[in-house]
Amino acid sequence: MSIDYGFTIYYYLLEEDSDPLSNFYRRLERSLSMQATHTMKTTELYEKEQKLLREAAETAFRKKEAELTPAYRREYESLSAEDPVAHDYAMRISGLEDLTGNHATEQQVLQEQFEEMKDYFNKAALVSLYALLENELRKLCELLQVTYGKRVGIEHLNDSNYLTTCFNYLELVIELPIIKLKQDYETGLHQIQSLRNKIVHNGGEFSKNDPKLLNIKNIVAQSEKLLSLESERERFKLRMYDIHYVNRLYPMIGNFFQELFWLIDSASDYRLLSSRLTGIFKFINKDITATVTKVVLGNNIGTISFDVKSVSPENALAFQGKISYTRAKENTIEITNQLTANEQISRWTNQIKDRPEILRQQLFSGFAMGKEYLDIKVMLY
Repeated sequence: MSIDYGFTIYYYLLEEDSDPLSNFYRRLERSLSMQATHTMKTTELYEKEQKLLREAAETAFRKKEAELTPAYRREYESLSAEDPVAHDYAMRISGLEDLTGNHATEQQVLQEQFEEMKDYFNKAALVSLYALLENELRKLCELLQVTYGKRVGIEHLNDSNYLTTCFNYLELVIELPIIKLKQDYETGLHQIQSLRNKIVHNGGEFSKNDPKLLNIKNIVAQSEKLLSLESERERFKLRMYDIHYVNRLYPMIGNFFQELFWLIDSASDYRLLSSRLTGIFKFINKDITATVTKVVLGNNIGTISFDVKSVSPENALAFQGKISYTRAKENTIEITNQLTANEQISRWTNQIKDRPEILRQQLFSGFAMGKEYLDIKVMLY
């Protein structure tokens, strides 16, 4: 299909979204994705470096072993084959005993060094992730204060726990129905907070009399052995050798924000989604207004029903539509267009079917967190 430059330029310019909430959602989704990618790539570099150093040490060991093996054989053969100490004697005299012991020590030291590096990095990744969670949640509360014209700001709620303050603000001031959201995520988010606090303020160390030690022990017990507590005299030290603990927090936080965004938009009768759909379909007719009429959400799936109409008598147009999505391995799109008599709609469908990423970014940014690719089905009638 030939390039439709008008189509391409229109959606390129559409990326400049003037809605503060919409821009916040887009930016947060990118930030979370970038942080998860950084964690993954850095872990891969650590593992690659460790593997290269291990292989280099092994190659050097095998080379030296080959050089000392003739001496070992001479010493071994100089004794009776039945002599029970022949092997040990030949290993010691030839130098293979020292070589083997030094190699084992070197590999053990290398393993310990990288375990320590991974522990430090994984803890830093968790601290950084919690910072993103807390900072973005605060910014969202401040943005909602402006959006809803609330005189009470988050700074007016005085709770020693900042996550609790944010939840209280969303529930009591913004008046969002977040009871189920809290049931699903509050415990997990507070666990991240508890780990972060101990890492930042105590280096991950606890005295045996620490009143918060029991809570940390419970978190460690629920971690499926991804976290551990090492006893050091009268103290415990939190260890995080496995990055998988942090990796599984990214989708949890993404899902938390995603569900929160859906709640916010639902409370405003899907003002933001309607605005995004209006922008998407204005390519067909500049006087178009789209209105979301129904949203059905499931596990990794959803359907958005909407009405579209032109507000101009000169460009009269009205139709309905549905957009369904589910998680996929790549962006795909299937369009059922029952309005083929309209040339602009046909032009839109012909172009959009080769550019599913447009709907992924323009419509679903923030509303499909952690789902980089979507299988999208569109029906216009």
